[in-house]
Amino acid sequence: MTKSEGKVTKIEQIKTALIQIEGSNLDYCVKTLAINAIIDTQPASISNQILLEHQFNLES
Repeated sequence: MTKSEGKVTKIEQIKTALIQIEGSNLDYCVKTLAINAIIDTQPASISNQILLEHQFNLES
C-alpha cells in the first residue's frame, strides 16, 4: 500500500466513524465534542479533506 492509498483508507475510516456518530442517539453537544476530538487529532491534510467532503448534520 502506498502512502497515498493509506491516507485514503484512513480518511474513509474516519468518515465512517463520523457518520456513525451523526446517526447515533447521542446529545447534540456530545456529538459535537466527539466529532471535534476526532478531527482535531488528525493531521491537517486529513482534517481539511474530511471537512471539505462531508457536511455534518447533528440534529437529532
